Amino acid sequence: MGILWMLLVGLLSFCLLRKHILLTLLSLEMLNLGLLLLINLFFSYQFSESYFYLIFIILMVCDSVLGLCLLVALIRVSGNDYVWSLSLLC
Repeated sequence: MGILWMLLVGLLSFCLLRKHILLTLLSLEMLNLGLLLLINLFFSYQFSESYFYLIFIILMVCDSVLGLCLLVALIRVSGNDYVWSLSLLC
């Protein structure tokens, strides 16, 4: 039940807090952690070896790194982390 609350809170914060990119990235990370826990729960009962779990963790790390690189580039160009200033990167 806690995993579903984590997914719901992550989804609501992603939909409602869309002004700053950092808040959007944090809510996406919360969604990713909820999905990771669901995958872990599913694979712990179904399979003894779960390579998909490891691949999902690697993709989560790559997603986080790309988001932080975009955030740093945006702050260097415009000086803020508002979503509307994403068009300044082009």
